[in-house]
Amino acid sequence: KIPCNLYLEDIAESEDMVARYGERIPVLKYEAEEGDMEGPEIDWPFSEQDVLRFIQKIA
Repeated sequence: KIPCNLYLEDIAESEDMVARYGERIPVLKYEAEEGDMEGPEIDWPFSEQDVLRFIQKIA
């Protein structure tokens, strides 16, 4: 197991977020600090192995 917190964000109410993520959702994003817009991301489509590699990379 890899401990992590997961946060689900609905982007529908934010034009900026729709512009940034609209064509790419769902997106997994790592934020070192709340509001960190520079953290690594992976876009759909991703596999379970892609998610595991992403989590291991940021852990």
